[in-house]
Amino acid sequence: MSYGKGDMTGCAHYGSSLIEGVGEPKNELRGLKLIERSCKHSNPYGMNFYGYFLHNGLSVLKKDINQAVFYYKKAADLGSAVGMSNYGLCLREGLGVVKDTKTAIKYFKLAVEEGNPRAAFHLGNTLSDPREGNKYLKYAADHGVKQAMHQFALNIYCRKGIKLNVDMMIKYLKDGINLGSQSCMRLYGKILMKGDVLAADKYEGVRYFNMAADLGDQISMRLYAESLEKGEGVMMDIDKAKKYRELASKCQQQHDIETDL
Repeated sequence: MSYGKGDMTGCAHYGSSLIEGVGEPKNELRGLKLIERSCKHSNPYGMNFYGYFLHNGLSVLKKDINQAVFYYKKAADLGSAVGMSNYGLCLREGLGVVKDTKTAIKYFKLAVEEGNPRAAFHLGNTLSDPREGNKYLKYAADHGVKQAMHQFALNIYCRKGIKLNVDMMIKYLKDGINLGSQSCMRLYGKILMKGDVLAADKYEGVRYFNMAADLGDQISMRLYAESLEKGEGVMMDIDKAKKYRELASKCQQQHDIETDL
């Protein structure tokens, strides 16, 4: 309806829905044209969507990281917190632009000031001072960013810039687990298996490895297979272990940076 009334934000979102096939039959070409139209009207949502699809590529759009960065930057300059965060990520990783951590931090901070919790997660992982970084990770975790829940809990466990607080660590791990975070499941399983800050419970530890593995976590597939081979926390089952090792080999983990869109 918004698109029908000529609103360029609606145009951008409708175009993205067509590309993804959400709520409408998938039509990448038509969706891309709508996003391009919104870009011509300097719409920051359109800029972000176009940058994202250039970053990842489509059947009707060749992947072009340099152009993706161009559109992230344009969105950022139009005041988009998502654009600021995505441009900051590219600067931090040196993707499509000369690596510049100092400027990346600047854009992350601008995005956080605009209320973007994922930018706080990226900022927390970029700052050289772990104590300062943990403040942003906690903020991101408190605002629903699953990756931040895992990273903040891991920092607590490793005493990285923060004292060990077992109750707080468990709280953020369970928050992440409840949101389906495979990383939180895996870390909680490792902690239970090790038994250094919690009472050892290898049965529960392996159960969390299994949960994460069945959700597609490649590392957990290998950890679960190893437990099955050793009969540690679970009955030994070599055939089942082989199955999970084969799944892990076929599973291609995402190594590219994750944009905010």
